[in-house]
Amino acid sequence: MIPNPEPRTPNPEPRTPNPEHLANFEKLRKRISVLAKEHGVSENESICRILSIGLREFEKVEGVQAPNEIGELSARQRAVLEALRNGSAVKEIADDLKISEVTVRTHIQRIRARLGYSDLLRLRIP
Repeated sequence: MIPNPEPRTPNPEPRTPNPEHLANFEKLRKRISVLAKEHGVSENESICRILSIGLREFEKVEGVQAPNEIGELSARQRAVLEALRNGSAVKEIADDLKISEVTVRTHIQRIRARLGYSDLLRLRIP
């Protein structure tokens, strides 16, 4: 039998957000929205691109590298992966490779499975 965990005590007072942080967050959110509209992608896709670039730079500084199992991918899967790492959206990849968005997403799922990545963001980092 598993013992019951200790009951959680509620936070006595919720923390008050820092107004400066809220203002910075709002500016960032608006800028991401503008970028998404300019590039014809969703805000989520814009966030993925921004984080991808930031993580890539972080890995350069820290000397971390992704596992290199790219050789196990088909030529089309490698093309999709390369496009993702260059910051392309699914629609852009589909248009460039002249395949459907569903096919691009299928390639992405198979790439993730083959490389053992649980999320799309990890694929975007070379």
